[in-house]
Amino acid sequence: MTKKQILELAERERVQFVNMQFTDINGIIKAVTIPVSKLSDAIDSNVWFDGSSVEGFARIFESDMYLKPDLATFAVIPWSRRSGVVTARMICDVYKPTGEPYSCDPRYILKKVLEKAKKKGWVFNTGPELEFFLFKKNEEGEIMALPHDRAGYFDMSTDMAAEIRKDMSIALAEFGIDVETLH
Repeated sequence: MTKKQILELAERERVQFVNMQFTDINGIIKAVTIPVSKLSDAIDSNVWFDGSSVEGFARIFESDMYLKPDLATFAVIPWSRRSGVVTARMICDVYKPTGEPYSCDPRYILKKVLEKAKKKGWVFNTGPELEFFLFKKNEEGEIMALPHDRAGYFDMSTDMAAEIRKDMSIALAEFGIDVETLH
């Protein structure tokens, strides 16, 4: 997307905030949240932050860093619409004040590895399979013992998990992630 398309989409969707996301060295998603009124400036001039506050990034005297947004990653966070405070996200690359990519940015490292693979004629494909359990809490907020349903693997059921899986699939599609199956 172009800057103009992003700003138009943000206005049309009534976005109020944008999470400028990046990942720390441990794989934890971090973000600097900006009001949508600062989005144009963020696209043009990036978003500065204190890298020494991010575990594994920088020492205090090297703390100045900036986030350069990847325009192709702009997306409205689907579940934020329900809260009434519509929020979008952009995934960012981390840079040093010199204009060089930060060598410990996991996204930068991944790009370098993918480029090496491409030079060897390899293509990187991934297809994650996310498996998880859903738990209910009792009146005291403690997790209740399982099971919460009587269905088995691949059983057709109408339990609450079936609806949650559908909601998750719709949200992933809004992020441009193609879901093949739910079970």
